[in-house]
Amino acid sequence: MGKIIWLASYPKSGNTWLRFFLYAYFKLDPARDQRIDINDQGIRYFCTQDVNYDWYQAALGDRLPKASAQEVAAHRRAAHHMIADNAPGVVMVKTHAAFLPDKGVPNITPEVTAGAIYVVRNPLDVACSLKGHFGHKSLGGAVKQLNAKDWRAASTAERVTSLIGSWSQNVESWAGDRRNGIFPVRYEDMIADPEKIFGWIIGVLGHEVDQERLRWAIDLTSFDRMQAAETEHGFREQSRHNDSFFRRGVAGGWRDELSTGQVRDIVQANHAMMRRFGYMDEKLERFAAKPSPAKKRLRRA
Repeated sequence: MGKIIWLASYPKSGNTWLRFFLYAYFKLDPARDQRIDINDQGIRYFCTQDVNYDWYQAALGDRLPKASAQEVAAHRRAAHHMIADNAPGVVMVKTHAAFLPDKGVPNITPEVTAGAIYVVRNPLDVACSLKGHFGHKSLGGAVKQLNAKDWRAASTAERVTSLIGSWSQNVESWAGDRRNGIFPVRYEDMIADPEKIFGWIIGVLGHEVDQERLRWAIDLTSFDRMQAAETEHGFREQSRHNDSFFRRGVAGGWRDELSTGQVRDIVQANHAMMRRFGYMDEKLERFAAKPSPAKKRLRRA
């Protein structure tokens, strides 16, 4: 039995909200903590990230900033073991990595894995959030990233490179075939009924639910509170490309942001997984059934 519980998702899908809630529920005191410090190092210790430099520093040393994807992959298993060995018990680890092999090495090391909560969000909304976070000049660039097979996040000043894949690749790798020990949850359901969904997550993690503490932790980590905290103090995870990390926090915002062509491109590339998680309606099904104008031109040629 492994020690790592992965908190996994494609980027901009609700992973940060889940981490903050769990930190509040398990580590903060309702009698003393009336607000949460979103930059508290304790959150990072409570839930580390699999691509943080810390876990690769010992192995790669001065080569780390320029390490190739192959070098990172070669040391991934050791990094995951270090994360597990560094904690006295079960440890929660954030990841955006696809549950796929990368350069011949598993992205998720099986022998240290206890299970996972996988947060899935409608890709139409995800695309809108990707634009600012990854510095795309247009929503079209965000749509291309979302649909790009084998897409890889580049190294940064604090993180190593990681294979994330397209939205569909990432979702299917974690939740497509109901792997044992992996529990998918929709971001939209977290918004619609947080008490039910977060209570269910606490149960999945093997704990009895304290309803009073549950309601308190949900209120403490609400989107409005997180957004206000970022406005007042900034947020260390904010992208250098964007003015804020906590953007809208709604479901269905894509309807007033994406063009018809962008919606069609996302649906045509992702309709199977969108259907699997209940994101398709009658109008979107029509997009899935018809080739895009670009594909029609290619056929004529």
